[in-house]
Amino acid sequence: MSLNYQVMQDKKLKVCFVSLSQFPATGGGVQTLTFELVKALSKKITIQVVCTTINSQIDIPNNVEVYPILKVPKIGVGGYIIPAPLNLILFLNFLKRERPHVVHAHLIFPNGFFSLPAKLLGIPIICTSHCIDIQINQDVSYGLRQNKFLAKIIGIVLNFSSIHTVVSKCMIKDAIEAGSHPSKIKVIYNGIDLRKISSFGEGNISRQYKIAKDNFVILFFGRLHPKKCPDDLIKAFSKVVQNIPNSQLIFAGTGEEEIKLRNLTSDLNLNEKIIFTGFVSEDRKWDLFRRCDVFVLP
Repeated sequence: MSLNYQVMQDKKLKVCFVSLSQFPATGGGVQTLTFELVKALSKKITIQVVCTTINSQIDIPNNVEVYPILKVPKIGVGGYIIPAPLNLILFLNFLKRERPHVVHAHLIFPNGFFSLPAKLLGIPIICTSHCIDIQINQDVSYGLRQNKFLAKIIGIVLNFSSIHTVVSKCMIKDAIEAGSHPSKIKVIYNGIDLRKISSFGEGNISRQYKIAKDNFVILFFGRLHPKKCPDDLIKAFSKVVQNIPNSQLIFAGTGEEEIKLRNLTSDLNLNEKIIFTGFVSEDRKWDLFRRCDVFVLP
C-alpha cells in the first residue's frame, strides 16, 4: 500500500485513527504524538478519530471528525477483554457507514486489535509501535508481550496489518520477534514542529528553577521509568559534580521511579544540585531544551 503526495492532498481521502481511550488523551508521548499527527494531517486530508470519550479540556480542530462510540475498557481476564466483542461490532458498523480508506492505530494493543474489523471490509490497517507493545525488558518487567495471551493477540494483529511502522531502527528486531513480516516494517521517526521552538525563550525557566547564568545544565526529559535508567544518570552525575561544581541536573517528567530517585538524590547529598520539575507543558519543554547544555537519555 502506498499513498503518494498528490493523493495525500486530496480531501476525499479519509484516514481513521483508533484510540481505546479519551481523545485527545494526555499524559504521555504516544498520546501527544498522535494528536499532533492528527492535527497536521487534517490540513491535507479528512481525518476521523474513533475513541471512547472526547476531552473537552483540549481544543480539537474543527476539521477533525471525532466519534466517541467505543466503550471504556473494563479490567478482566487479560485486561481489555470484557468489552472486546461489543467494541469490535461498534467499530465494524462505523466502518460500514463511513468507509475510510485507511485505518491507523498507534500501539498494536489495544488500538490495533480493535482495528481488525477493517480487514473484513478490505480496508488497509497501519499499526505504529511505540516500544511497549513489541519490546520486552525482563529486568524491569517491561512490555506487553510478557503476557503470553497478549503476545498472541499482538502477533495476530501484525499478521493482518498492511504496514507496521516503528519509531526507530532498533525496533525492527523487536517487530520481527513480535510477529511482523520484514516486508511490512517501515521506520518513521517521531517528528518535531520546528516552528514552535523558535517562539520560546528561557528566561522564565532560569528564574523559576533558580538556575544561575553560568550553571552547566544537564537535562533528562521523559517518563521516570526503570527502562530509561534515570538512576544511572544520578549516579553518574554524582561524579560529574566533583569535576564541574557548577553543574545542575534537571529531571523533567513524572513516573513511578520519582520517589526512588528523590531518595537516591538525598543519599548522595545532591538535593541542591538536582531539580525534579514534575509534569512540564509544551512551551516549558522547549524552554528547558533551549536552556540546557546537554540532554541525556540513558
